[in-house]
Amino acid sequence: MAVGRSPGVFTALVVMLVGALAGCVRATSQARPPDGDAQRADARRDFGVREGGADAPRDGARDATRDGVSDAPRDSSVDGSNADVASRDTTVDMPKGDSSVDLVDLGSCPTQCTTCAANTCEINCASTSCAAITCPSGWRCVVRCSVTGACGLGVDCANASACDISCSAANSCGGTLRCGGGNCEVRCIGNASCLGPIQPGAQTRQMAVHCDGPASCGDTITCAPGQCQVECGGTGSCVGALDCSQSCECKQQCLGMGSCTGVVLCPASCACRSISCPGGC
Repeated sequence: MAVGRSPGVFTALVVMLVGALAGCVRATSQARPPDGDAQRADARRDFGVREGGADAPRDGARDATRDGVSDAPRDSSVDGSNADVASRDTTVDMPKGDSSVDLVDLGSCPTQCTTCAANTCEINCASTSCAAITCPSGWRCVVRCSVTGACGLGVDCANASACDISCSAANSCGGTLRCGGGNCEVRCIGNASCLGPIQPGAQTRQMAVHCDGPASCGDTITCAPGQCQVECGGTGSCVGALDCSQSCECKQQCLGMGSCTGVVLCPASCACRSISCPGGC
C-alpha cells in the first residue's frame, strides 16, 4: 500500500513545487520592469525629466512669467509711462522761458525801431517814408533812408549814444540831421541827398560825413569838438559851408567835380581851406 501511494505523493510534490516557482516568477516580474522600461527609466533619471522634462515647462513658464511674458506688459507699461514722463519733461523743457525772455527783449525795443539787437536800434525806411525820425535815448541808432524822399523831415539822434545815418535814395534826408553822443557817421549817397544842415549833438565826439551823391550835402555841415572828416566825392557836392571852428582837427577832401564851393571855417589856429588843420585832438 505504501509503495502504491508513493507515485501520487510524488506527483503532488511536483505540482506544489511548480506552483511555488510560478509564484516566484510572477513576483519577480512585478518587482523588476522589463529591460526596455528600465532603460527608459534610467534615461529619464539621467537626463533629468523632473528638471527639464515634464517639470521644465512649468519652471520655464515661471521664469518666463517672471522675466519675459508676464513682465513684458509691465515693462511696456512702464516704458509707456516713461514716454509720457519724457513727453511731460519735453513740454517743461521747451523754451518757454527763452521765448518769454525774447518777448521781454522785443518789448523793450522802442516802437520807432524796426529791429533791436545789442543795444542798437535800427530804423529801416525801405517800406515807408519815415518822414521824421527821433532815435531813442541811450541807444545806438542806425537809420536807413533807402526810399525816394525818405526821412524828409530829418533825423534827430541828439539823445542816442551813437548815430549812423545812411541816405541812399534820391532826395532822401531833406531835413536837419542831428548827431548824438559818441561818434556820428553820415552817408549821403543818393542824388540830391542831405540837402538840410548836418549838426553835432551836445555829446558828439567825432564826425565823419561822406557826400558821395551828385549835388549832395547842400547845406552847412557843422563839426563837433573832436575830429571831423568830410569827403565831397559827388559832382557838385558840399556847396554849403563847412564849420570846423569848434573842432580840434578838421579834414575836408574835395574829390568831385565842382565840389566844395562853400565857405570853410577852420579853428583859430588854422587859416586853411580843404586841408588838415595842424595840432590834432
